Amino acid sequence: MSYTKLVDPIPDIATAVTQALAQNSVDVAGIADALLAAGTAVQLETGDKVWVSCIVHDRAETPQIDFLTVAIACRPDVTPWLKSNGQLVCSVFWSGLWPDNLAALGIDTVRRALMMVALGEPQPQVPIPNPDPEPAPQTQDAIPGIAEASHSIRTAITTATELTAPLADVL
Repeated sequence: MSYTKLVDPIPDIATAVTQALAQNSVDVAGIADALLAAGTAVQLETGDKVWVSCIVHDRAETPQIDFLTVAIACRPDVTPWLKSNGQLVCSVFWSGLWPDNLAALGIDTVRRALMMVALGEPQPQVPIPNPDPEPAPQTQDAIPGIAEASHSIRTAITTATELTAPLADVL
């Protein structure tokens, strides 16, 4: 798996970001603008184009430092990909880190790790030293345990593609 960063922006991505947030019940003033400022477009090795962003946003209702990650799939013409029900093909998820872990890793390392998860890249993409002695692996993911397929835009793309395929005789 791999990706290439795109130079050209995704047209009308601001509307898509607002829709992805609403679709996932994220209603925080100013968060769409922050995501847009931090976002970038990539092309996966499959040819699929994806807009991805990750920001730190410390929500008052949680004791951890929170990060919001958004990935939005685009059609070949670079318009945001809508399923037949009108919802975007996207991944939107919150992640939290304790302040001491964030201080040790740094915001940029955490943001990169979360964007790799959203892009469905194999882990560890952002390895950090493992404090456990050998024979344990000497590196680990920056955020162990978050590399779930449910956060991957690749999973969302595969599902959306399969939903449009004709039904097969399964009996």
